[in-house]
Amino acid sequence: MTITSSILIVTIMITKKVLGKKLSVRWNYYVWLLIIIQLLIPMSIKSDLSIYNLLTYDNLDSSTYLNNNYSKPIEIDEINKNSLETDTKSYQQSKQENVLTLRKLIYIIWFIGFIIITIYYLIFNLKLIHKFKRCKCNDLQLEHLFRSCKSVIAPTQNVRLLVSDFINVPSLYGIIRPVIIMPKSILTNKDEKEVRLLLIHELMHLKLRHNVIKGIYLLLTTIYWFNPLIWLGLKKLDEDGELYCDNEVVNFINSDDNIVYGNLIIDLASYDKDFRLPIQAVSFINNKKYIKKRVLNIAYKKSKNHKTRIIGCLITFIMAFTLMTSAKTDTSLLADRIEQETGIILNTEAKNIINILAKDDSGYISTTHTDNDILIKYDYKTNSIKQHTNLFSIRLMDIDGIPKKCVIYIEQLDRLENTNSAKKHYMPLFTEILDSLFNNDEITNFITQKCSIKSSHNTKETIIDNYKINHIMDGKHKFYISWK
Repeated sequence: MTITSSILIVTIMITKKVLGKKLSVRWNYYVWLLIIIQLLIPMSIKSDLSIYNLLTYDNLDSSTYLNNNYSKPIEIDEINKNSLETDTKSYQQSKQENVLTLRKLIYIIWFIGFIIITIYYLIFNLKLIHKFKRCKCNDLQLEHLFRSCKSVIAPTQNVRLLVSDFINVPSLYGIIRPVIIMPKSILTNKDEKEVRLLLIHELMHLKLRHNVIKGIYLLLTTIYWFNPLIWLGLKKLDEDGELYCDNEVVNFINSDDNIVYGNLIIDLASYDKDFRLPIQAVSFINNKKYIKKRVLNIAYKKSKNHKTRIIGCLITFIMAFTLMTSAKTDTSLLADRIEQETGIILNTEAKNIINILAKDDSGYISTTHTDNDILIKYDYKTNSIKQHTNLFSIRLMDIDGIPKKCVIYIEQLDRLENTNSAKKHYMPLFTEILDSLFNNDEITNFITQKCSIKSSHNTKETIIDNYKINHIMDGKHKFYISWK
């Protein structure tokens, strides 16, 4: 997720660099919402339009399917002598243990960083809230001016006005109970028109919900703190938010006040910040290097253009459908890839099983083989730090290209990490494979019913049509099936 978000951030920045001046300041700000949406929604929609279709992608576990350390075919009379664990021993066990240790270390480092940043923000904000309790607005004339501006702007949230001596620039702070903080130094040095423009600016931020958008983005930066591009996106969101707010303020005030408003931005840029507001505050001045661009934006304000809106919408849709969607796996090519890279010649049954499993991207497919048979394993992703756990495996004993015997291994679902989720998600997949393999509802029902058995109970040989089925339990459900 963080990789695809980084690609989207870079694409947005390049697009803004090339076409940003031709597009509205509104588009330049709201395009950052694509990043928020992508980071908030962990799942992406598969699409043929996704740029990631250009990459070779499928859910084949290439680290295990090349394993050739596979035993000879199992005979039916050897069912008590062999187990799946013996059949699928891999030379990569030590490598997987090293990967597991590395993943644990990465998770620990992320968690420590997350805790440190969270505690820092909590302490900083608690101190700030404590200081706000001592702040009030005792100036009746200022309060009247504030109410007048608020009635005209009509912000979407109720907001209070506070006067403080520990900041030097007006700021909007808070999401649930927002407050506008006005510095005492500005109130003593500025006339009523300038104070009115400052109040309008902060109220416009509130009306545009910049405090909420920035708050959500900031929450995401605490989760993805390790990605510098996401922090850079926060900075750019701030800068574009000021440009957008300035643009809306200029649309609202009289044209005669534009010069006053521009001079006000330049003047406040010279104020030193004796007290640094938390990063989630929306300040009138947040980046002195951006002042020139803000003033030019006011001086050469663009008129609304329908052509510009259409281009902006088109670019947004292109980004959304190409960069926020995932690759659509071509399952029909997966079996062919296994044949090419392993030298295995798959029969029709094996290809059908692999293509069914490939439709589900929540697990891993692996294969092992000899000249006479093939084992297809399906491992599911767990919520823990474990790499993955085998859910079921199907071994086809091939005689002249036509399978005559098979062994099905399936984990007891009640032993899985999330039993309800496994039953809901994986059993339909397993049932589809059984239907494909035997095309016999009676066999499918027999096997799925036996999978619900929790106690250790072995079933006598069962004959269904031309199929002989032996079912035993030895940690896993094992079905040994032969047919004419």
